[in-house]
Formats: sequence, C-alpha cells, structure tokens
Amino acid sequence: MSLQSFLTKNFPIPLWSIITLFFLAYFGWEIYWYQQVGLLFVKWHTHIIPLFFLWFFFWTFLALTSFKIEYQYSLGAIMTTFILIELVLIATGFNKTYIENRCGYYQSIYDQKSKDVLRVYLPNLSHRLKTPEYDFERMSNRFGFSDLEFKFSKTKTIIQTYGDSFTEGDGAPADSSYPSHLNRILGENYIVQNYGICGNDPGFYPNQFNEVGILFNPSILILSYCTLDFTTDVMSRGGLERFTKYGYETKKGPWWEIIYATSYISRLFFHAAGIHYNNFFLQENEKIERYKMLEKKWNEIFIAIAKMAEKNNTKILLIKKPERSEIYQNKYQFNLSFFDSLISHTPVFHHFDMLPSYRRLMKLESGGSVADYYWVKDGHHNPKGYTLMAQIVKEALEETKLIQNDFTPKPKN
Repeated sequence: MSLQSFLTKNFPIPLWSIITLFFLAYFGWEIYWYQQVGLLFVKWHTHIIPLFFLWFFFWTFLALTSFKIEYQYSLGAIMTTFILIELVLIATGFNKTYIENRCGYYQSIYDQKSKDVLRVYLPNLSHRLKTPEYDFERMSNRFGFSDLEFKFSKTKTIIQTYGDSFTEGDGAPADSSYPSHLNRILGENYIVQNYGICGNDPGFYPNQFNEVGILFNPSILILSYCTLDFTTDVMSRGGLERFTKYGYETKKGPWWEIIYATSYISRLFFHAAGIHYNNFFLQENEKIERYKMLEKKWNEIFIAIAKMAEKNNTKILLIKKPERSEIYQNKYQFNLSFFDSLISHTPVFHHFDMLPSYRRLMKLESGGSVADYYWVKDGHHNPKGYTLMAQIVKEALEETKLIQNDFTPKPKN
C-alpha cells in the first residue's frame, strides 16, 4: 500500500489540514516575533520544527506523485538523521554562540535596535545575571542601573563608574561588584555610583552621563574600556552614528544570517567555508579594513565624553581592562595605539593600564593563578576577582593623583 493510500484510508483529509494549519500558524507566529525582536526569536524549537516542516513538505510531494514507497522511506531516514544531528548539536552546545550557551537564544552580532538610548534595565525591577555556573539577582534603581538609588551630596566626592558587565559586577552578588568594593575602600568621604550595564560599550557613555550622571555633579568619572569594546561592540554597533531621534540602530547583518541562526547543521558548512559568527561573517582582510575605518568613530566617542567632562569640570580616569587571556599572555590581543595618541593629547583624560597590576597582585611571576579570580567557563570575575579589581582601581586613582593617598578628597576646581 502506498503512503498516499495509507493516509487516505486511515487518516481523513482533515489530518493533512490540521498538520498544514499547525505549520502555517507556527511560521506565522515566528514571523511575527522576527518582526518584533529580530533574530532573538530563535529558540531551541526554531532549530527543530523547520526540519519537520521540510520532512512533511517533501513527504506530501512524494505521496501525491508516482514516486515509489522506497523514496518515501529514504526521505524519512534522511530527515530523521538531520533531526538527530541537530538535537545532538543542541545538547552538546557545539557551534553555539556565547549568548546561546548563557541565555538559550540567538542574538545577532548585528541588527540591534532600541528606543532606549541609555541602554538600561527597566527601573525599580529585579533581573538576574545568570549562567550555568552562577545566578545572582540585581535590583535596578529608578534610573535603570544596578545600584542603590543615586544620591546627590554637597559634602562628599561623587565618583561614577561606567563600563560593561565587569563594572556592573556580572559573576558576583550586588555588594561584591568592583564599585561596591571601591566605595567601602575609599570610605565615608566618597560616594561611588555604578553605571555599569552588561553588554555596554563606550558609545553609550555620553548619553548615560548627559541624561543621568550629570544630575549628581560628579567629580570623577571612571570609564572602563577593553579591546573587545572595539573589536566586538563598536565593530558591530558602530560609533555615535548608531543614535537617531528614535533611539539607536546598528548596521544590518548578511541576509543569510537567519539560516546560520536557525540551523546548527548549516553552521558546520559555514565554518568549513571560513564564515564564522566570531569573525562577524567577514574574511580576515575585510575585518581589518573595517577596524581601520572604525578608529575614527571610536575616537569620536571619547572626544564627545571629554567635551562634556570639561564643560562640567569633571575629571576622567580611563582604565584599560585586560581580558583573562590577555593577563595569561601578558599582552593585549589588539593594538589600540591610535587611541593612545588621542589620550595623550586630551588633558581631561587620566589613563591607567590595569594589566601590570593584575599580574602583580595575582603573583603570576611566583606561582599565582589567574584562574582563582574568574569563573571557569563564563570568563567573568568571581567575587575574589572583583575585590582585586577594586584594589587596582584604587591604585589608579592614587597614581593619577585624582585622590590623595590618605583618601582625602581633592577639591573640584
């Protein structure tokens, strides 16, 4: 008995209609969410159900034609194999991106947009900094930053810390972020406010300072930056041109990224061809060319910050933060010398390279271990690492003479 005869005899036409309607409803739902959130709509089921749809489509085609039943069996074997491979890739995490491993969904390295030019959390709500290794709750204040309510003071020196997940304190309880430790180290004459946001980059600092930070008349801004801010975040988001009157919007990715996002099997072929998420789907020469073009955009971000600081008589400490691998290797993975030139010609900037201090305080020359200060898989500091980071930032404030060694506040000129 052919498949067509079997289905006709045992399953009336409504079964075909139900299956067809299911797939149409499912794809309509996915298209809706794609329009709402872009490739964030990709979840585990987005990798599997399209394969069942393809199976159903070709099965229907074969059933309605004169192809032999053997072709239908072969199709079943092939599609079952594809589905099993996809399930194995999902289960093992092979070829998953960092965000997929951490959060369970795909996030495009391009095509980001929001009406929120500050890029903050919803005010006065809790959120979780969660990976398979840890789970810490945060409460945002009324401005959407992971800190207690910001307060104005005429008698204390206000220091504001801007940065990404290492400033927010991803990987530790809220009271163990480096700004929290720094606040305790410096004592009662200082207030340290935490403006760190996971996934932040320097492009958001001007808006965050101009819209919120400036309200508290800070004496010092501590701006954290790292090579990944340039080679990953600004690479994918661009410079200040990302901001529009409607919010911010980054450049578009390749049209076929949706195939890469929805199919782990397709990634095997993309990677074999040298096309990889971590390389922005670019060839090496294309990536280097884009880096060169972005140097000016990077500098424009910090020029804007410097102008605002000068206007408000606020000093800036730039801290260059190494990644874990860079501490191991005792060198940075990307040359930011073009930025060093801008720093040296901008009086408002005080600069501190944290790499030597990390290696010294970790005692790497005498048997110390970098691993003691980081989560094994995730790569963020653990609480011990943030304690160390706060010590280094305190050294930076002293060495650049932004504060006195006895922590006596320097007057705001």
